[in-house]
Amino acid sequence: MSYNATVFNVLIASPGDVQVERNVVREVIHEWNAIHSRHREMVFQPIGWETHSHPSMSGRGQAVLNEQIVRHADMLVAIFWTRIGTPTGEAPGGSIEELDRHLASGSRRWCTSRTRPCDWTALKTPSTGR
Repeated sequence: MSYNATVFNVLIASPGDVQVERNVVREVIHEWNAIHSRHREMVFQPIGWETHSHPSMSGRGQAVLNEQIVRHADMLVAIFWTRIGTPTGEAPGGSIEELDRHLASGSRRWCTSRTRPCDWTALKTPSTGR
């Protein structure tokens, strides 16, 4: 049976090296919704570039994402591990720019970093490409 609920958009901002964690966040949000949304009358909608954006030639790539998804986020979960994303021209990485814009809006946020082991010798650095 249907019910009324307030929907909160939760932007999951992260670079490509934490896809497993992005999926876990989505699963946790969906599980919370399944258990609590009816009696709390609220739904958390996970949003991200993979699911809530569309191709556009109207501007700089990250600016398009900012317009399509970041400005609609009520909350932001930022996840980082070994990367910060691709430079955007305004920030060292897309996820950083999303976080900066979200912080400037005064909305809620939660940041975490991955704690699994990393082979630091295998990482590429911007200055050497290795």
